[in-house]
Amino acid sequence: MTHVHKIRGVFVFLFFCFCYLIVIANLFYLQLIQHSFFTQLGHKQYHISVTSLPPRGQIVDRTGKNFLAINRDSLAAFILPRQLEQKAELQKFLGRHFPSALERLKTHPHAHFLYVARKLTPEHVQLILASNCTDIKFLNEPNRFYPLPAAAPLIGMTDIDNKGLFGLELQFDKEL
Repeated sequence: MTHVHKIRGVFVFLFFCFCYLIVIANLFYLQLIQHSFFTQLGHKQYHISVTSLPPRGQIVDRTGKNFLAINRDSLAAFILPRQLEQKAELQKFLGRHFPSALERLKTHPHAHFLYVARKLTPEHVQLILASNCTDIKFLNEPNRFYPLPAAAPLIGMTDIDNKGLFGLELQFDKEL
């Protein structure tokens, strides 16, 4: 090998060592220096899936004209305890207006999902909206309504999660 080839080989070797050094420096920067930034970015990208079941079927009388059980939409308020941005404000608001939700939050601070309240009245919705608390989110839920209370023993009823408890609601729970 000539002297020129040895110098060329040394330059190629140094070039690859320099490239390797750049890669190592970049990894050091990303994993140690920028660690908190990418951790926060990962937490912001976390999402939760809420399963929303389709509304139950309507129950009508034998003529098919009068409804015995129908669905109505109602709002539910919920929080994601692992992603709270204004924890102190939220606890203060819940303590004043929804103390049972505050107790659930204190007993389950690492839960993924917690209901604040379900079947909210328009006054509660306005109260939550007026609080400007961005940690409280809303969810539309179907609920059962029975326009003819006299048929209740036959029709039955559903629980808060729309599962049949007794009567036709329980007997045909899978079909409804």
